[in-house]
Amino acid sequence: MRNTIIVILLAISSLILVACGAAPTTTPAVAPATGMALEIRDAWVRPASLAAMPMEGTAQSGSGHGTMDQTTEHGAMSAGTTTAGYMVITNSGSEPDYLVAAAADIAETIELHNVLMEDNVMRMRPVEKIEVPAGGEVELRPGGFHVMFIDVTRDVKEGESIPVTLTFERAGTVEVNAVVRQP
Repeated sequence: MRNTIIVILLAISSLILVACGAAPTTTPAVAPATGMALEIRDAWVRPASLAAMPMEGTAQSGSGHGTMDQTTEHGAMSAGTTTAGYMVITNSGSEPDYLVAAAADIAETIELHNVLMEDNVMRMRPVEKIEVPAGGEVELRPGGFHVMFIDVTRDVKEGESIPVTLTFERAGTVEVNAVVRQP
């Protein structure tokens, strides 16, 4: 009961902050069936500019996260601007949960990624899910796990707040507001 009251108070304070124009830094989530409690804090996204999008085949970008060449349905290659999102997810429950997807209107494709060392080279790889351990936390950060926004559809400007929907295996969907800022 106490946890429910805390979650309700956090939700109300988040709504008040949003109404006042401030982006909440912490988002609580409770899975009704399991009572599992997740907390997302310090959600942020790197800025990205379509104007800084490079010519086809180059490896520069104004997003600070590089570009990714994509093959279209017709086989042609095109460069797209990318950016990344980061946050800390805490699980106060007694069972692990898993971040399995993210959604936002700023990109055509959104994937979960990790950065790994392979043959003395840092490589970014998609992952199916990111574990949030029971009674612990996971930090999505530069150089580690992150949400990858591929083929950004509009400028993502410093200072704005981006609504992002996170989907967890047990807790379901959670809405967060990620502030756009430099690392």
